[in-house]
Amino acid sequence: MELTNCLTTYINMTDQDYKVIGAMRTYGGSFVKALATCAAHADASNLAKIKATWPDYWQEYIVMAEQDEKRGVHDN
Repeated sequence: MELTNCLTTYINMTDQDYKVIGAMRTYGGSFVKALATCAAHADASNLAKIKATWPDYWQEYIVMAEQDEKRGVHDN
């Protein structure tokens, strides 16, 4: 399933959330990619739990998503 297809259901996600999940799927190792998949399927409550449980990962991929945006890179 494409990232955009599974994320469109969760309107509580911010633009940044979408971009962070995309960066996690693009640049992450197997664990981070699995977190991205979980985040993409999470409701607002579970997404908050993911962010709270792995804040270092989330922050790391916020930075990557921002760098991608500055370079004009967009995930699918």
